[in-house]
Amino acid sequence: MRLTLDPVTLDPAKHPTAVTVGRLVATGYELEVHCLKCAHYVSKPAADWSLQPGDIVPALDGRFRCTRCGSKETTARPNYYRQG
Repeated sequence: MRLTLDPVTLDPAKHPTAVTVGRLVATGYELEVHCLKCAHYVSKPAADWSLQPGDIVPALDGRFRCTRCGSKETTARPNYYRQG
């Protein structure tokens, strides 16, 4: 998946308990991005994505472009499964 730089739509002040990229990085969890059109997905450590620590994970929906089909119909979610 490729990141496109669209504006974040969620206000952190209104969603204080939403998971941020920084929280995923600090805890060592991964971020998964799923294409809603072709079901392709990528899961890798949150630190490996080019994102800001304050980015709210639910606000990342639609900010990625699928490398398989080119769709921007994507959703992002934390992957709480730790490998190792």
